[in-house]
Amino acid sequence: MLFNRNINVERVLSTYCVRSAFDLYLQARKFEKGSEIVFTAMNIPDMTRIATENGLKIVPLEINPSTFNIISFEAFEKVITPKTKAVVFAHLFGVHIDLDPYAGYLRKRGIDVIEDCAQGFWGADVFNGNPQSTITMFSFGFIKI
Repeated sequence: MLFNRNINVERVLSTYCVRSAFDLYLQARKFEKGSEIVFTAMNIPDMTRIATENGLKIVPLEINPSTFNIISFEAFEKVITPKTKAVVFAHLFGVHIDLDPYAGYLRKRGIDVIEDCAQGFWGADVFNGNPQSTITMFSFGFIKI
């Protein structure tokens, strides 16, 4: 199956790569300069560079280096401030972070939930992103399995 039949194709936007999709998203959102964007602590440098170039302050969210999951909900809560506008959850090396507890917390506060699934080892027929996410980004480049 090429596409999961549950995907709402009216809500899909194809871009050159995840980095260009992320930049387009930030430009469209027009967050106030100096606003904070939280990133799971391991990410590719281009993603934080793009956020910085859009005037945002980077705040790292500690992860367990053995599991690539967030250390604890308490550690997560500590990085969220009134200046936080979005949180980028990178699903690294095929690890899937369960976003349910975090996404619900963020959505109640009006904070965007961003999923970076560029390193996901699953396809759109298996996982379409968390339904509470503001944006879920996938990468299907020729180097992907």
